Amino acid sequence: DNGTEAVRQRFMEFGHHTCFSLLPPTPQPLESIVDNIMAAENKDVADGNPWSPKFTRADTENLTQAAIRTYCPEAQK
Repeated sequence: DNGTEAVRQRFMEFGHHTCFSLLPPTPQPLESIVDNIMAAENKDVADGNPWSPKFTRADTENLTQAAIRTYCPEAQK
C-alpha cells in the first residue's frame, strides 16, 4: 500500500490523542496538543520514516480541528 495504511493509522492516532487530551479531569490547552503532535510527526520524518509528511503548524492545526469535528465535537464547548 506504499505506506498509505500506516499514514492513515498515524493520523487516527493523532486524532484520538487530540480528543483524549481535551477531556477532563485535566484537559490540555489546544496549543500544547498541536505542539506535541507536530513534534511527534516531525520526529518520525527525522527518524527516516519514508511515509511521514513533514507537518507545518497550519497542517497540525488543521489536523487537530478535523479530529475535534470528527471524533469529539463537544470537547471544546
